[in-house]
This record gives sequence, C-alpha cells and structure tokens, in this order.
Amino acid sequence: MVAQGTTTTFRVTATGATPLQYQWSFNGIPLPDATNATLVLPAVQRSSGGAYSAVVSHESGAITSQIARLDVYVRSGIFDIADQAEFDKILSTNAVLTRMATLNSWIEGVVWIPSDGGYLVFSDLGNNRLKKLVPPNTLTDFLRPPNGTLFNGNLLDLHERLISCQAGSTGLRVVLTTNGVSVPLLTNYITGTKFYSPNDLAMKSDGSIWFTDPGYDSGLPLPPPNGSSVPRGFQPGLYVYRFFQNNPASTVLQVATNMSRPNGLCLSPDETKLYVADSASAPGPIRVFDVAPDNTLTGGAVLCTIGNGVPDGIKCDAGGRIWSSAESGVEIFAPDGHLIGRIRLTRTANLCFGGPDYKTLYMVGQPYVTSIPVLVPGAASIRRLKASLKGDQIKISWPAPSTGFAMQRADSAGPGAVWTDLPQAAETIDDWKEVALPTASSTAFFRLLLK
Repeated sequence: MVAQGTTTTFRVTATGATPLQYQWSFNGIPLPDATNATLVLPAVQRSSGGAYSAVVSHESGAITSQIARLDVYVRSGIFDIADQAEFDKILSTNAVLTRMATLNSWIEGVVWIPSDGGYLVFSDLGNNRLKKLVPPNTLTDFLRPPNGTLFNGNLLDLHERLISCQAGSTGLRVVLTTNGVSVPLLTNYITGTKFYSPNDLAMKSDGSIWFTDPGYDSGLPLPPPNGSSVPRGFQPGLYVYRFFQNNPASTVLQVATNMSRPNGLCLSPDETKLYVADSASAPGPIRVFDVAPDNTLTGGAVLCTIGNGVPDGIKCDAGGRIWSSAESGVEIFAPDGHLIGRIRLTRTANLCFGGPDYKTLYMVGQPYVTSIPVLVPGAASIRRLKASLKGDQIKISWPAPSTGFAMQRADSAGPGAVWTDLPQAAETIDDWKEVALPTASSTAFFRLLLK
C-alpha cells in the first residue's frame, strides 16, 4: 500500500543456469519493456493498483512468481482512499472520529449490546475486567472476574447473551455471562486436552460458535512452530475451532490447523466464507476459507495483507467488506481482497458495528475507545428467519429478543416491493419468537427489518 505519486519497486529473485529471461505482468497482461529482475514504477497513480507478477524463463522451462498486489491510496484528512467508488459507499470524508473513553490499559473485544437503550461491553485486559460504556461517555465496570481470567474476545449469541473468551491462565475457556455470572461453555477439546488462550469468536445462525486460539496472554509455553514442544495436556497446535452452543463438549472440532497464530475472525454475511486474521508476524495476512453446509472448511488462501502491523479483530459489514484493526487504525477491504481505504488513528485491537441502526463503528485499542459514523450497517444487523409447516399453518420463527427488529410481509421481493409490518403479535417460545400464519395459494415474502 503506497501513496499516490510515490515510486514503487518490485523485485524477483531466481536461480538457475543463465541466461534467465524476465517478463512482468500487470493484472495478467504482459507489460512492455518490463524484462528485468526489477520493475520500477515511478509516480504511481490509482490506475497502477492491481496484481503484479513475473515469469522467469530459460530454455528448459519457465516459472511464474507469486502475485504481489499494489494498492495506491490518496490521503484525505484522517482517511487514506484507495478505491474512491467503494469508499463513497461506506464512509463520508466529513465523518468525525469521537473519543469516547481513555484507559491506561490494553483494551479488546468490543461488542454492542442493543438492550436497555444500547451500550458497549469490552475487555480491559490490563485491569482484568469487563467494562461497560453507555454512549457518549459513561464508563463503568461491567464484570470483575477472578484474578488471571483475562476476558478477551466477546460476542452476542443468537439470543443476545454475552459469550466470551477467557484468555488468562486461570481461564483458558469460552464462557456465557448472564446477570453478572460467567458459566463455562467449553473448557477442553473433545480429547480432554486444554486450549492455550482462547482469543476471539464468531457466531453462525445455525448456533455454531467459532473461536481462535493463538496462545497469547496465558504465559504458557507454546507448541511448534512457535515453541519447542507441546506442553503436557494441551492441544498439539494453535488452531481455529467450532462447537455448537447447545452441546459444546461433544461438538468441538478443529476446523483450521494450518495457520501460525489465528486471531480475529468473522463470517461473511451469507455465512459461506470465514475470514481469519493471522497475527504471527507483520505485515499480517487475513485468510479466507470456504464454509461447507456441514461447517467444514476448505481453502485458506491469503485474501489480503495489512499494510501496517498485523490484523487483530475483524468484522464484516452487510455488503461483505472486511474491516480490520491495524497498527495505525482500521483498514477496509473488498470481498475480493483489494484495499478500499483506511481510517488513520492510533493502534486498534478490535472493533464492532453498533448503534440503533448498526451504522456506528466502535474501535478499541490502547488507550482509546473511539467511534465514527459509517454509511453501511454491520453484518450483525442481519437476522435469519426459519419457516416450517405445522398442520394447516406456516410457522415462521427467529431468535428472541432480536432487539430493534420487526417482522414484515410483502407480495414480492423486487425493488418495487411494498413491505408492511406483520399485524400478528409474535409469541416467545423457548427463546424463539414465532408467528403462525394460515397457508394460502398466493406467494408471500417475509423479512426482519431493523427499525
């Protein structure tokens, strides 16, 4: 990632019998006169951004280098803009950062709680507690757990209950917190071995919870390649896991074992992709996995690389873009991995979308909690409906309480559809809201709308 107008140099190294021939390409098209081991691009412009690679050939064959992506940005106030058209969809250059709180601590795991008017909960690792922040700036303790617990990543489950990773040496587990009491959901792998330091989480609409274990914060020795040997009673590596909330101990599985230090993670809005940050070294990549219907993963290629530092917490917006924490703020990437832009501020550890319409981005790091209005809601604003036939009625259900959402009906789903609030009141049965509608020969469409 470079500023517009600067000179950028690419180099490729190859060994073999001479002479070697070189040919550089840009977005798959050979560049004229680009036939050296070094490619110099003077005064790059936005149009220079894209994928660069080199073919090195000899009379006995040829090999193509890895692709190097160049993103070119233009600075505008606190923003670096690489893709103007996409940037204009998500942020206004007139948007103002607000500093909501200052803590002399490392802060993490921010999550928006929509109940009781809406507030933030985040982890204060330096002081071993959870904090509550009611906008704009009312800060109090939310939970003070036992010493060494160290809450890190937090999220809300389908029913808006707080799920957290306890990363400290007296934690090493995933817990559910209600009414000021934390109850363990998962303490060991299915074989009985322990985790090193559960870090961050993502939630899927089928009730599965996904979390990472990069081995930070617990002080434990780490397994290879980050350490010399596997500690007795612990997992053989630093992995990504998945379990179902209704039966954690029997359903927990390793789903990604090919990363160095998996950290932040999030699902795409359609839940077909899992993005995982790898914070082993800078510059750090974000990898993308395909999620099969049975929740197995394939792939794991690098989607994008943070321009400054390593990615920690990451979130998707409703359009599928990836917003990543970074050493100098927040970097935003399109679903294909190209850079859209960057919000420049201090080191950021985690972020979330919140506010009544989920169009406020909240960021935490050291030492600030900050916010900025955005033009697109976070993926957390999406709720999914379930439908089933029950006698001569259609039952439609969704997670309770779904604070701020209303059920609507329309006769079509196109751009000209007329949506109206469903007049029937929903019942709440076993933490699910439910309406029963008579079957009919006509087609109807239903949705949950954040109002």
